[in-house]
Amino acid sequence: MAIICFCFAGCEGLRVFPTSQTQKSAFDLSKCPDITDTDSVFFWGMLLDGKDHAQGKGAYDWHDFKRAYKSMSYILTEKPDEEIKFDLLMKTRKICCAPEKLTGTNQASFDWAGEIQGNYEGPVFHQYSCLECQHLKQIIAETPKAYMHVKKGKNSFAKEKHATANVCPDIASVNLKTKSVEKTQDLFKQLIHEYNSDIKTKVTREDKLARLATYLKEFAFLHPWGNGNGRFRTMMMNREVRRLGLGCGAMMYNNNKDLYYLTKETYIAKLNEGLSMYEQAMETGTSPWVNEDVVAKHKETFNPEITMPGLLACRAANWAKGSVE
Repeated sequence: MAIICFCFAGCEGLRVFPTSQTQKSAFDLSKCPDITDTDSVFFWGMLLDGKDHAQGKGAYDWHDFKRAYKSMSYILTEKPDEEIKFDLLMKTRKICCAPEKLTGTNQASFDWAGEIQGNYEGPVFHQYSCLECQHLKQIIAETPKAYMHVKKGKNSFAKEKHATANVCPDIASVNLKTKSVEKTQDLFKQLIHEYNSDIKTKVTREDKLARLATYLKEFAFLHPWGNGNGRFRTMMMNREVRRLGLGCGAMMYNNNKDLYYLTKETYIAKLNEGLSMYEQAMETGTSPWVNEDVVAKHKETFNPEITMPGLLACRAANWAKGSVE
């Protein structure tokens, strides 16, 4: 069995995830589990966060996940061999999260984010100024300028007792840019076009996965809708994982707002872990994320102190929406 190794800055050793021979050779989708069985962990396990797998398929029913499952069925089976298109994604989105079809939730928040500042993950980005400077600057460098607003000035958090000594002294705040609906749609179409054009040039598994990671990460920062972006990104991820021959699917752990704090290198490592978890599920018939040892290894490998340096100090001073560990 081949292995893939990852080491993050500040870690004390290599983190190892196995990869089967099928990931290295020609991919045969016919050998994957039947995803038309929507009650199977091989289906819902792709969309439900690994930390909640023990609760089963219905864990997020309070958040309209019955529609999300219908949406994922559509995106995984509708012309699965063709490149993603804006119209396909809009149809997928309508099934999942059309505001007029939702119940028991804040319907308006699922519409286009538009120019409403409150639709752009404020609680998350208010803590960016407490990240270690080198890490923060790398995230900024990896994010298209059209998506992010960086305000220069005195970092007020530097004086807080919870702050690390390595915060950026000259970055006052970081926020997602508000955009008109028309501008957001144009940027979304541009993002899709650039991804489709570029992914065709990728030959190796590593290059394909890295390009997919870039697309998914940039989609997160584009943040087209006020709500539901995370689940939609997960649907696109699994659709492209299968189309590109990277695996039968991915079972991710804590696959939500933590992406805003991760470098692309770390995100690629998490995607590789998710692919490995799906393979383990195929071998055992159950989700690896119900195994305490597997979860403990994940938390050691992706310890926030390593992958999001400075964030936990900030969380001690100011609660953030969404989990990071």
